[in-house]
Amino acid sequence: MRDYRSQYMIVDKTLLCKAFLETKHKVIRLCAPSGIGKTFNIDTLKHFFAAVSKYDMPYLANREFGRRIPLPEHLDSKVARTERMKLFHNTLLLEKAPKFFEEHFCHYQ
Repeated sequence: MRDYRSQYMIVDKTLLCKAFLETKHKVIRLCAPSGIGKTFNIDTLKHFFAAVSKYDMPYLANREFGRRIPLPEHLDSKVARTERMKLFHNTLLLEKAPKFFEEHFCHYQ
């Protein structure tokens, strides 16, 4: 018998974004045991729907030799959106629902 506990598996949960927006319910409650991915699911929704802000600057651009440097006064939203889009590269959502992706990606406050 093979032991799968020592192996890692990536589960693409990006289609949750489409299901979330298409639901008829006004309130959604996420209940699951510890370690199932509730926080990951919420972060996925946030990164997909939320408009870019100055906090979307790439991690490395905000670091200099391990110390924090000031965020720029003006955000280049095109650059920030491109950086965030890297999170969704090769995902099921982009593959199966490209029109939905373009219509809703980074469009909400």
